[in-house]
Amino acid sequence: MKNNLDALYALVHEQDEKREKLFDTLKKGDAIPFIDEELRAIGLSPSKENRYALITRLVNLRDDALVQSLEQIGHKGEKLEALKMEVYRFVSQYYLQLHSELLEEVKRGALLSDFYIALLEGVHAIGEAMTDFHRSWYWHILVAINPELTEKFGSSQNVMKYLKENDLLDRDEEGAITDRSYSVLLKENEGYKIATYAEAFDQEIGAVIAAISRTLSQITLYEDEEFGQKEHYIAYFAKLMLAFSERNSSKTLTLWADVDRAWMDVQSPIQVGHPLEYYEDHFRKAVAPEWDIRLSNPALQSKNRRAQDIEKMFISLHKELDAPMKLKEGVLANVRRTQLYLGRPALYYGAEFNGLFSAQVVPNDEDVSSERGKKIFAFADMVLQSSKAKPVMKIATKIFGKEFVKERRDLMFQNPTLWHHLYDIETIGHEFGHILWVDEQSETAMNDSAQYKNIEEFKATTGGLVSFFHSEEKEIVRELTMSIISRSVGLIAWMQTEEVQPYYCEGLIHLSGLFESKVLAFENEKLTINLDAYENMKNWYLETYKNLADHYIEKRDAKEFLDKFTIIAEGNFLPSNDTVRSFVQYYWKLHQKIGREIDENLE
Repeated sequence: MKNNLDALYALVHEQDEKREKLFDTLKKGDAIPFIDEELRAIGLSPSKENRYALITRLVNLRDDALVQSLEQIGHKGEKLEALKMEVYRFVSQYYLQLHSELLEEVKRGALLSDFYIALLEGVHAIGEAMTDFHRSWYWHILVAINPELTEKFGSSQNVMKYLKENDLLDRDEEGAITDRSYSVLLKENEGYKIATYAEAFDQEIGAVIAAISRTLSQITLYEDEEFGQKEHYIAYFAKLMLAFSERNSSKTLTLWADVDRAWMDVQSPIQVGHPLEYYEDHFRKAVAPEWDIRLSNPALQSKNRRAQDIEKMFISLHKELDAPMKLKEGVLANVRRTQLYLGRPALYYGAEFNGLFSAQVVPNDEDVSSERGKKIFAFADMVLQSSKAKPVMKIATKIFGKEFVKERRDLMFQNPTLWHHLYDIETIGHEFGHILWVDEQSETAMNDSAQYKNIEEFKATTGGLVSFFHSEEKEIVRELTMSIISRSVGLIAWMQTEEVQPYYCEGLIHLSGLFESKVLAFENEKLTINLDAYENMKNWYLETYKNLADHYIEKRDAKEFLDKFTIIAEGNFLPSNDTVRSFVQYYWKLHQKIGREIDENLE
């Protein structure tokens, strides 16, 4: 075999494992010179809590703990963002070096054919350019323009109204408002104008296009004798270059749809990921500069049962809700055409230095999906490895109690088969859940208040859970309930992390259900867990999911559903239920106080 995927997969695993050993060094209390040096560069002392925050930013690519450290010494606004950007530079340089070393090992060991070595080297070069692009993109949209719009117009609803009235949302070639954009707003006189990525970031996009062009030239020199994907890759990169080059915003959606079509044709176990997602920009849904290589685990490419369970559940509920037949046909076609890749990210760049997926279903373009289906990527190996490496935190034992935490840890270390089964239900189920109840118009119709994503993540996770409830395995309901509780509470830590607000909002809705069904109770600053209330929880999810499916069928504004569970208070989404709100506020204050402290006793 010319492509030794087993050896390459093992190499990526080892590299991840080596990086995660930073947590072991932290627990021992030893100094970590390059971490301490960066802490001092951003004005933080090398305390154990601050070391944990920066290592978490580096290893897990999450910045909430580090932002907390910076806020505690008085940084906010643009100064805070400038320090976050400095840390992004530190993190990206670390990974770019790591990826370069991985490529050298691949070449030295001749683990891949000449075609795939050329492909990976090209992806790395494009990734370096994409990382520079992301810096400019992030600052322009998330630090400059969007805060200015919020300050001017107040609520998200008012911002969206202004954008619509002033024709500042992207339109396709037929004049319809698009559900995402490949453009930004530039200030012009007293207002704004639309500029495509190529117009707004001329130098950065020029470097991206040049790197794509060089990659195309290189891969044409070799043959993909094992997987036969050469022509598909060539078509993909050619269309990618055209889409990045476009300077007419009305044409970008069509060109990027062509990129997605060409990408769906590539079915190699070595997959390239391009700009596909749009979480950070809540107003115009500007697609983020993501770029990566996803590598399939050769040992895991078997038929996954989650698609079958999802399909059965959807057919049953569709009949019960008397939904349109066209919707049923479109959804089932998408589920059945979905390609599932189980593996891990091998090389990643740009926006992904601000966080990796635990799983992903793409493309988001529903027109493309109606023709070609979707791809689901599930990174269970990476998630389990990362979870095992993390230290136990004081806040977890304080909130849940040591026995709960120990049982969750024992599951990861002693029963990985069950852990993977739960991941299948909750995470792969989540990705299939995104496909349900939507068509080409859903997001545009339901996003007048810019809240679509803030209910879509709950819809996705609950789709996976309801598929489980429809084909229930009684022997694992305890572990599943504990997993739902643990994740829902943990999401509170993202209260003020704008980029992942949809997941935070999802957590608030889950918590509302857990309290309403009596699985959770909170009194006198103590959380009580009642795992025997599983049937109440299951019934709550079944009823809530039916209501949500009906909401999607009728394409009502997402805010109407979100308002059943949340309010805006103190500038944040909070639960509308008084008890749930008091718990969330308690947890948030505790998180600010001890959220970066390791529980040495349970280690």
